[in-house]
Amino acid sequence: MKHIFLIMGAAGTMLAGCVTSEDPAAGGFGNAMHGLSSGNYQKRIIERENAIAAEQHNVTSLHARAEALRAQRQQLGLEIDRAKVRVTDLNARTIALEVQLKGQQQSRSSEWEKLQSAKARLEDVESQRTRIHAQDTTKPVGDLNDKISAVNAELDALDTMLSAMTGG
Repeated sequence: MKHIFLIMGAAGTMLAGCVTSEDPAAGGFGNAMHGLSSGNYQKRIIERENAIAAEQHNVTSLHARAEALRAQRQQLGLEIDRAKVRVTDLNARTIALEVQLKGQQQSRSSEWEKLQSAKARLEDVESQRTRIHAQDTTKPVGDLNDKISAVNAELDALDTMLSAMTGG
């Protein structure tokens, strides 16, 4: 019995001498035995599980960000559509005013010039709105928000101008 313990002790010492690395994956039976007995395998498993959990958190975070960007782009699309409706309305109002002014005396020439200016500005605004609409999936949302805000500000100014000219 004493010999068995000596043989096992000698085998253990020889195996310990075969350990070439603290990394159990580095290979060899000695490294495997050392990895099991020292807890290195368990440490590696915990490290890998932690890395997986961190990556899963990153993926979840990226999905949430992507959803937020989709919502922003959808809102931007609604803003672009509202601007189109306003452009259409203002176009109709300028046409109606143009017809009205044509029927009146030439003494209203300054209003006629204002109306022509409004029509030109409205064409520019529609051109800007069309460009924004074409870029709504390729440009950053912040840039597009700034552009649509400028379009809305110009539409507000034109709306005010036409209201003053029609008395309404």
